[in-house]
Amino acid sequence: MRLSRLRRRPRRHDRRSRFFRYRGVRRLRSSAVNSMARGGRSMERLPVITIAACAAALSGCAGVDCMSVPSYRIGNIQYYEEIDSSGCAAYQAERETYAYGKERAERQARNGSSYDKYSLGEKYETGGTVSIKDVDTGAWRGESVALQKSRRQAIYWYKEAVKQGGSGAGKAREALIRLGKTPPETPAETLATQGYDAHKRGDDAQAARLWRQAAEKGNAAAQYNLGWAYENGRGVEQNGVEAARWYRQAAEQGHSSAQYSLGVMRLAGRAVSQDSGEAARLFRLAAEQGHASAQKNLGLMYKNGDGVGQNDVAAVQWFRRAAEQDHGSAQFSLGLMYEEGRGVERNLDQAARWYRKAAASGNEDAQRALALLRASVFRPE
Repeated sequence: MRLSRLRRRPRRHDRRSRFFRYRGVRRLRSSAVNSMARGGRSMERLPVITIAACAAALSGCAGVDCMSVPSYRIGNIQYYEEIDSSGCAAYQAERETYAYGKERAERQARNGSSYDKYSLGEKYETGGTVSIKDVDTGAWRGESVALQKSRRQAIYWYKEAVKQGGSGAGKAREALIRLGKTPPETPAETLATQGYDAHKRGDDAQAARLWRQAAEKGNAAAQYNLGWAYENGRGVEQNGVEAARWYRQAAEQGHSSAQYSLGVMRLAGRAVSQDSGEAARLFRLAAEQGHASAQKNLGLMYKNGDGVGQNDVAAVQWFRRAAEQDHGSAQFSLGLMYEEGRGVERNLDQAARWYRKAAASGNEDAQRALALLRASVFRPE
């Protein structure tokens, strides 16, 4: 049997033990052990101990049921048997699973929008769970990985979101400031910021010129702003075709507001060909990033079966997500679904609750619906 002696410093040739390699395990030849035994020193077998505590300290696999390692004492020196790298199979499997999930999560963020990068940074900052998408279809696989907290990784992904621009850049910039880091700013971002400042001053012509310079450099926020300027005739001559062109470029970079605006144009057939299916796709892209108006529109399309298959349950889900962001029209639509019992069990109390929320935000349809509901429920006999 080969024995190992714990030393203070590691030796270069002692690299075979996984858990004790950094604690300096030194293997002794059997002849050395025999000579020590022949020298009259007693060789006492000690009770079997486990390496769980050592494994937890050296590799973070606390709680894993590790193998037991016999130990011996020769004189006043403690010896341990050589530890095979397969001694903690559960720990190895856990490490491999985590590495695979982490790689998939980072890959989908790298290929995704700035909001995806911001979201991954947030998960690294808080130690949250990331859902995994299928590489080919983009559909959710029902798999997830719980990321370990890493300030360094969080800062890296926040910076990547800021560099890309788009819907997640603003939140990523705020996160970097909160962490005491200076957000990176590209020349295009500087131009886009200057354009926004000019717009706030009321100089729309100057804003449009600056946004064009930034948009031509690929800044998604500037592309969206320039599309908005063309759509509304602010600082440039109104031109729906140009608006759609710039919206499309920003939407391809994952800018949720551009995806929503282009979806509205597609749904109405304004300056572009009418295509409900394409509009639903664009609304979904924006809705998955938390765009409340896109969530509400997608809910309506599911309710009416326009561009997607009719599905009241999906309609309620999207209405709810928008309503929880205080979107008045979505709150009214959700209340109507509760009143009619579509996609959910009929519940007049819930209907009245959502009508009240929508009415408080000034939604006139909700105000009328709430009045009618009260009249029908409290009608005297």
